[in-house]
Amino acid sequence: ALVPALLKPLVACDIDDALQREDNPGRVAGLAMPTLVIVGSEDNITPPKLAEDVHEASVGQPKRLVEVEGGGHNGLEAYDAFHSALAEFYDMALGD
Repeated sequence: ALVPALLKPLVACDIDDALQREDNPGRVAGLAMPTLVIVGSEDNITPPKLAEDVHEASVGQPKRLVEVEGGGHNGLEAYDAFHSALAEFYDMALGD
């Protein structure tokens, strides 16, 4: 449900139990490959803190975390920051 910005500080957002049981940081810890983690700043399904945990756990190089300001869980491709992050990471990963 959409919550008006004025009320967001007053609304608690619980992470679903199923998501809490997932160990995504553990999954990426063994992947030795370039890693790009993109998250929306307003993502209530996979909050930025979880994306930060995945990024920190990643051992792959290069690695990058991008938070798309104003983005939610879906539709990040509508933001220029998303496309810029992909292009920059692609260049970085290929060493261009």
